Amino acid sequence: MKIFNVKRVLFAALLFLLFLPKVQSQSEPTWVESDMRAIAYPQSEFYTGFVSGNVQPNESTTSAIQRLKKEAMSEAAASVKVKVRNTTSSLLKSVSTQSNGSFNEQIRKSFESATTTSTEMELPGLKTESYQNPSTRVIYAFAYVRKADLVNYFDKQITVNLAKLEAKLQTVEQLMDLGQKIQARKAAESGLELLANIDAAQKMLTVVDPNVSAESLQMTEVVNLGKELTGKLVFLTQGVNVFVVCNAINFGQSSTTLATQLKTLMAADCSFVDSEDECDYKITLNGKTRQGTDGGAMKFAFVDVTVTVFDMAKQKEVFTTSVTAKDGMPTWHQAGDGAYKNVAPKVYEAIKPYIK
Repeated sequence: MKIFNVKRVLFAALLFLLFLPKVQSQSEPTWVESDMRAIAYPQSEFYTGFVSGNVQPNESTTSAIQRLKKEAMSEAAASVKVKVRNTTSSLLKSVSTQSNGSFNEQIRKSFESATTTSTEMELPGLKTESYQNPSTRVIYAFAYVRKADLVNYFDKQITVNLAKLEAKLQTVEQLMDLGQKIQARKAAESGLELLANIDAAQKMLTVVDPNVSAESLQMTEVVNLGKELTGKLVFLTQGVNVFVVCNAINFGQSSTTLATQLKTLMAADCSFVDSEDECDYKITLNGKTRQGTDGGAMKFAFVDVTVTVFDMAKQKEVFTTSVTAKDGMPTWHQAGDGAYKNVAPKVYEAIKPYIK
């Protein structure tokens, strides 16, 4: 009986060894072989990436698999990215010509930069698989995504970003109605990113489905909102119009130092006009120097400045304050001029919250 049992065990073991290669070969995915991969994942329906490699010195098997999966994903996305980068933006061309024939170059560069960032994203929905041959220890990695899934994804991206852009334009309009041009400009600039997302999605959709229609790309809606956004940006990038009235006296002499320094500090967000009829805000400055300590070779002077901000849209004074600064120089006039330079940043920080 014992001999019979031993024979049965040996026979079972022999069968296992004979059929083991077949079991292992059956576990090998179909995508490992190029011919089978082409049948199961045809190029007409899928974007794919396939790489193989070995575990590197001082690298774990898990790390090697992850590395090769990333390489496969990059390979799958590479051809799409190249085609997208070589696709001219019809959206930028459509929205860049304004009714007055002008288009801000800074807006163009911001849009193109945002679009470049958007198109560098990985292909959404990429799936990865891996397999290590038990005999050769070679690792195979495969990445794939169905084109139909990409079409659905980018179609939704256009719709979602269009809705966000429409809401953003409403916000810009409300801020402009309130006379808050700086905030309106910042909101409009953030809208450029949404427009760039739409442009990137349209490009991707065009590459994935060369026969996609203008209707599916929602070109009419996108172009109309794009023109509205860039039109507002052209207007808002001119900044808040400010009219500065400055009466600054430096020991009996009229001084332009305070006005010049203040305008330099405000230049990033404001444009300066020569009449209050053209301005959004009127800033009135009254300054006068006074002597401080006389140290002989070094004289210290103070300057006292009163400043008011008048909001033309509200037709009322919205802010007033007094600011003081000092400086030391060899002469009273030089010390006074230095004090005006030192007081300008204080004036700017005081009025900045009210210039919107």
